[in-house]
Amino acid sequence: MGNSAARPQRSKQTGYIILLIMLVLVAGGATFFSGAYTSSNDASARESTRSLLALDTAATAVKIYSMTDEDRPGSLPCPDFSGDGITDINCLNSSEPVHVERLPWRTLDIGSDAAGLWYVMDRDFRDNTAAQPINAELEGSLIIESGAGVDATGFAALIIDPGDPLVGQNNRGRDSETVGDYLDLEENTDNDNRFVDCPSREDCNDRIIGVSTTELFRLVQRRLLADLKQPVEDFIDDAISTHGNLPYAAKLNSLECEADLHRGHLPQSQGECAPNEFVDPNDFPSWVTDNDWLELVIYHVDDACTEAPCSAGDLEVDGEAGLALVLAIAGGALPGQDRNAPELNIEDYLESGLVDGVYLNQPKSTSNNDLYWGTGP
Repeated sequence: MGNSAARPQRSKQTGYIILLIMLVLVAGGATFFSGAYTSSNDASARESTRSLLALDTAATAVKIYSMTDEDRPGSLPCPDFSGDGITDINCLNSSEPVHVERLPWRTLDIGSDAAGLWYVMDRDFRDNTAAQPINAELEGSLIIESGAGVDATGFAALIIDPGDPLVGQNNRGRDSETVGDYLDLEENTDNDNRFVDCPSREDCNDRIIGVSTTELFRLVQRRLLADLKQPVEDFIDDAISTHGNLPYAAKLNSLECEADLHRGHLPQSQGECAPNEFVDPNDFPSWVTDNDWLELVIYHVDDACTEAPCSAGDLEVDGEAGLALVLAIAGGALPGQDRNAPELNIEDYLESGLVDGVYLNQPKSTSNNDLYWGTGP
């Protein structure tokens, strides 16, 4: 079980990665928000800019914390229940489906400007290894309703700026832990999964930004691909040096290598292939197998490499041709994809390269959420 309050310091290399991502994401957000308000010197506009920047910075910090978690990438830090800015691990075994507490700004290392922000966490994303696996199949339950009555769904976490106190919120301060002294409307204080973004109403000035599972798992997919590359390259070198070729794939509902099958899951047992001609899942980081990520990894091997001697194939990723192998990291199921069917199809996982083996990485969208990587023999 991960203990968020006492997590060991990450390596310097990881720290540099976090810093770079923060610079890219936060600087991008700062540019956007400042551009939206430079035409006005109004104090309320400046305050709105500060609020949006604080929310954007906090949401970015939550995503980076999630992506770099050592044992469950995609999991979220517990909220701060005590008001000291540090995550409290009592949410790990809680039965509450949603937590509405203070943002653990010290744990996220984003500075005291974020001390006044609140944080909503979907319990399914807690860092408890005894809980359900966390991968791109997991859907966030949190909902944001805008002033226009339009719902935005699929959030794993929310960051809330409570704004200035309204009438009846006289107890707000360091000693008050009552959520109603900060957040407005019953929808934002009743601990269910629906929240209202209402920055300019007379009876509500809560401003909300969400951390969607779409954003969260795109980062984790990149982390997964980075963690898979070296073990897969080692496997390729060993397979070619030992057998002169790469194995066929496993069916989507199996782990066994199947003769003449070129695209499916990574083969993790011998099946119809040669002895020892399969991937050992123990070669991957434990978080990959513990959270069932290999079920979302598609392995495509070219004909030219399934028989010795392995040679360059016809597969292609992002314009790089002559590849013998492609790994695809599937995102969550999109409309029209059914991964619970008795007979699974590649089309229920991938959106690219289905006909000609030409894969293209694209910005994540409602019609494409996969990540591709290829290599030669």
